[in-house]
Amino acid sequence: MYPSLKILKKSCKKFWYEFDIIDDVSKNLFQVSDWNRFFFANNHQTGMFPINHNFSSSIVADKAFCYQILKKHNFRIPEWKHFFINSDYNGFIHNDNKQVNINKYVNTLWYPIFVKPNNASLWKWAEVIYNNKDLKKHLEEIKNISDICLVQEYVKAQEYRIFVVNWEIQFTYKRSSANIKWDWKNNIKKLLKKASHLEFLNSKFFLWELIKKNLTLNSILPKNDFINLHSKSNISAGWEISEFKINHWIKLEKWVKKLVSKFDIWVCGIDIFAPKWINSPKDFIIIELNSNPSLVATYELWYKKLVLSIWKKIMMSYFWKKNNLDRKYRWISNILSKNKKSKKIKSSL
Repeated sequence: MYPSLKILKKSCKKFWYEFDIIDDVSKNLFQVSDWNRFFFANNHQTGMFPINHNFSSSIVADKAFCYQILKKHNFRIPEWKHFFINSDYNGFIHNDNKQVNINKYVNTLWYPIFVKPNNASLWKWAEVIYNNKDLKKHLEEIKNISDICLVQEYVKAQEYRIFVVNWEIQFTYKRSSANIKWDWKNNIKKLLKKASHLEFLNSKFFLWELIKKNLTLNSILPKNDFINLHSKSNISAGWEISEFKINHWIKLEKWVKKLVSKFDIWVCGIDIFAPKWINSPKDFIIIELNSNPSLVATYELWYKKLVLSIWKKIMMSYFWKKNNLDRKYRWISNILSKNKKSKKIKSSL
């Protein structure tokens, strides 16, 4: 069973909801019930959160659509453009968005650039690209999973995740990729060995970071400095969580409500670059929105009670709305049936 589904199962047990396995083979489809109404949960396309509308989730999952909506409503996003990399679409799309024009656009950004598929999750196939050769190779890889790719500027800034339920912030944290920090005794190569990260010696991202800082493997890092080893700040690349917060300034809460209301999304992970700090929304650059954000890392990092309470809030919200709709429907049906009876009585008289 996936960790995210295990957490949901624990939440159901704690708050007295029924939890049943539907798919006995993969054990990846479950039914959650309050013994009156129910919803299905799945770790993949179906999603985990029943209060999210399918249309809203679909729009958020389509990065090109999502970016266009963000731009329309004046939210800051990286400089970007989407391209159709499957020739089957050539007869239906604008010339500027065809694959043959990617290099022309790249020349306006300069390397390094960031390239990712339009509809993949968990940062798969999202890579920093440094030259035309790597770009061509990466586009061929993306073609296997998506007809569209996004090419955007490479932004170097602190990354944060904002987790939202019912348009309210539940928590935020800073995400940092794996890195090595200054140590006056050891040069960079020794630091890599000490941290068991020698595999990054041939990493293009890491070597690029060295060049930018005018350093070599034999250099000692400047005092209190560090070097990121990976371009991705995700859990599979050895990321770290810091600056975990639950309470936030009103201006951040207002910014979040304004953002999620444009998509009518009720559970959402908002990934941002914050060049200054987390309570300065005017400086945010939105990386992407996620309608099926994971709570696993938060649960495993000493915040178990918080995660279970978030699931309680989601399930209560879903079942209250559904049961309330049932009551309204029965009330309206009773009124209509009474009206029909009274009309029949009048007609008989």
